[in-house]
Amino acid sequence: MLLKTRGIVLSRIRYGDTSIIVRVYTEALGLRSYIVRGAYGKSSRLSVAHFQALNLLDMVVYHKEAGGLQHVKEAKCCFFAVYQNNVSKAAVVLFITELLVKVVRSKNVLLFAFLWERTKVLHLLQERPDCFLFDFLLRLCGFLGFGISSGQSLNHQLRRCVLGKPLSSEERQIMNQWLHSERSVVPDKDTLKRLICAIIAFYRLHIDACYHLNSAELLPMVYT
Repeated sequence: MLLKTRGIVLSRIRYGDTSIIVRVYTEALGLRSYIVRGAYGKSSRLSVAHFQALNLLDMVVYHKEAGGLQHVKEAKCCFFAVYQNNVSKAAVVLFITELLVKVVRSKNVLLFAFLWERTKVLHLLQERPDCFLFDFLLRLCGFLGFGISSGQSLNHQLRRCVLGKPLSSEERQIMNQWLHSERSVVPDKDTLKRLICAIIAFYRLHIDACYHLNSAELLPMVYT
């Protein structure tokens, strides 16, 4: 059965000489894996460039209820990811895609809409990817069922489970402001680093798979 859907590319690996296997979070089906044959071929209609991390696609896919590895018939890029010459943005992209592969699974229309819109914002971003990452992580967890209600509640949970360093009163206040979309105060890079580390610890508290985020080692590049 052919199915039209939008999709957000999360990962890509080479398969054989010319093909790739991609993981895409789709609007219609949730997280799916597809094989794209001949993506490295010179005359391919579906080139490897279509499937860069966080590319936004309009797709026509072959779908079988039995699941497993399926095929892409057509794909058109709505937004190309442009971050190769921006080290800070590239680190954010790699971290977000690895995180999403671990935390998204089934179809969720509201979550997809959030990811689609925030990805467009990231593609157009000119500065402070650390601010984007902070805001993204704050909002994403609400769609996953364990949202942060306040800086104080986050501090309490991290202290109880001995995860991460406690936030200062100033840091808790900044988090509360951003939770309520009051962003008149933009934290400095060192403060944002501590806030993001606390939120990542919070994710690890709720999702075991988040203990193993290899791209977290790249996050220091975000604060440079």
